[in-house]
Amino acid sequence: MRIENIANEKRYQDWRTQQHYLFSPENRFPQQDEQFSLIDGYSVCSKAYFYHGDFHLNGSENELIDQNGKIIYTWCNLDADGEFCTMFCHSNGKHYLVFRIELYGYSILEVEIRTEMHYVPACVHPEEGESVEEMFIWTSADYDSRSNLLAVTGCIWACPYSTIVLDFSKPLHPRLPEQWMDLRNYVDPNDILFDDIDFVRWEDSAIILQGSSIEDGKWKEVRVSTEQLRAAL
Repeated sequence: MRIENIANEKRYQDWRTQQHYLFSPENRFPQQDEQFSLIDGYSVCSKAYFYHGDFHLNGSENELIDQNGKIIYTWCNLDADGEFCTMFCHSNGKHYLVFRIELYGYSILEVEIRTEMHYVPACVHPEEGESVEEMFIWTSADYDSRSNLLAVTGCIWACPYSTIVLDFSKPLHPRLPEQWMDLRNYVDPNDILFDDIDFVRWEDSAIILQGSSIEDGKWKEVRVSTEQLRAAL
């Protein structure tokens, strides 16, 4: 599996340019627009687009708005399935926006200086003659400033939901999938206990998850200490 980052490669940028027909005026769908608040007075305005041709596409144009109502950053997401964005105040005192520019990978913006990092795995955009390989899709992210860990909920396409954890001490340093810890492999390594495994919250020294029991469908709480997570990472 090729997990190296192709976000800045020409062939990927050319592909993104080709997809921008999605954002034509005739594909605007304002009924699905959203505006939502983040932390510390920041907010996001998201404009929806849908294309119905030989195949279906849905994407979004997004604006990050500061406390004074000024647009300070924009981005386009080419696939809004499971779309999310969230902002954290890091232990280093800076704000970071976590979001997606397509279905796979993830992006980070350091808000104060507008520095961005995009990670897109090569395996989902293979070279000619190579086959596509699935990758974990991010659908939410929650940061713990005490441990500098990021918990991400999502799934591999058509599989049960899970939660991964990665080191977020250097937010603009891309963490490749080999550095992501899938908590399903930790709390249910034989896949006999749970279907979906969802993030609930960070506590002082632990991550709290809930798993949907295979046996009776009920949600059961699971606790893993941050010390255990750090050791496993």
